[in-house]
Amino acid sequence: MSEGAAPRAVPVPADQVDFLIATAARAPSVHNTQPWRFRVGEFAIELYADMGRKLRTDPLGREMLISCGAALFGLRLPGSLPGSSTTHSPKAPH
Repeated sequence: MSEGAAPRAVPVPADQVDFLIATAARAPSVHNTQPWRFRVGEFAIELYADMGRKLRTDPLGREMLISCGAALFGLRLPGSLPGSSTTHSPKAPH
């Protein structure tokens, strides 16, 4: 791969999607609200904050985003195994 070239997209193994999401969903969250949603595509598992689960005591959503970060970390952990590849790309939902 030449310098500056984008890495090739690798499909998410369909037989591992449930395991990856189950691992991520075990993440700690503020008052166990689990304020995240996952969307599975061919090349990515996307994680989004579920604004409907934001607590009134967290008006800025700071604790909700920390919880989502913990889930994202859990989603990336299995992908750090040899032979796996994970990246994250913050973007707005479609």
